[in-house]
Amino acid sequence: MEYNRLGETDMEVSTLGLGGASLGTDIYGKVDRETGVAITHRALALGVNYIDTAPWYGQGRSETALGHALRDVPRKSYLVNTKVGRYELDADRMFDFSGSRVKESVRHSLQLLGLDYLDCLMAHDVEFAKDSNQITNETLPAMQEVKDAGKTRYIGLTSYSPKVLKEIIEKSRIKVDAVLVYSRYTLHDDTLSSYLEFFRSKGIGVINAAPVSMGLLSNAGAPAWHPVVVQPAMSPLLRACTDAADYCRGNGVELARLAVHHAFKSKKFPMTLVGACDVAQLEENVEVAVKGIDDKDMDVLEYISKKYLNSLLLGRNCNWEENTSVDYECLKR
Repeated sequence: MEYNRLGETDMEVSTLGLGGASLGTDIYGKVDRETGVAITHRALALGVNYIDTAPWYGQGRSETALGHALRDVPRKSYLVNTKVGRYELDADRMFDFSGSRVKESVRHSLQLLGLDYLDCLMAHDVEFAKDSNQITNETLPAMQEVKDAGKTRYIGLTSYSPKVLKEIIEKSRIKVDAVLVYSRYTLHDDTLSSYLEFFRSKGIGVINAAPVSMGLLSNAGAPAWHPVVVQPAMSPLLRACTDAADYCRGNGVELARLAVHHAFKSKKFPMTLVGACDVAQLEENVEVAVKGIDDKDMDVLEYISKKYLNSLLLGRNCNWEENTSVDYECLKR
């Protein structure tokens, strides 16, 4: 496992971080607490030292599973981030970026995790704030207060939209230490690449998340809640990824393995977050991150890229940022 400095922080992060959305939740299929604990322990044993979670993931179940897993693990041997701002399944109560909720959420998260402090606290999916000024004028200042109180070492933002992150950072008076962007550096979308220079110029560490595009780039296909499944405008992207998966399946290759390899071969990011629903999947992700893929996999990757996916990179159908409405019920990731 390789380790890299995350932005201007003192965090030396493993090149593969563990995405915690699946731990103890049913977001990507039911993963019970015991399996979540086993995944976490195996990840740490394999050299993964950064774990991402959030109150939104299973409405606290991910944080609870992670807390159980870390109970007897030396605190200095791992790094944890959780989030604020996104909480309930009910659309009317899903988002709350108020300063008071930030502080209450951190208190509750620390309790579930069994920790005295976080390594990084992130505002979750800030593109869904009713007004971005609330993020700069209320959410980030409240997060800074949490940092000043010693409850988090660093603060950051997450979003599907690097454009929104750039806009918020440009007008923020609060130092943002890290950003997490998901599904924007994949086999079908490399939008994040064009924002790297900006983030680095601000001393911000960039976490690349969801290289499998929330299941879209896998043989199993996207879950029913995925934006490309519920939005008819995204049918070209869904069709291309489905065709790529069919080809992979027919050749005895897992598409997700190729998608993970694509993220790591570029060496563009200090860390890429990848989730897992069982220990075997975690071990395969680590193997690909550390060792790469074999010649057969490479041949299949070259074929599906040329046949189905490369053309998406040239047009608007490569992502769902401008093609989907704000549909809270279909974005349960």
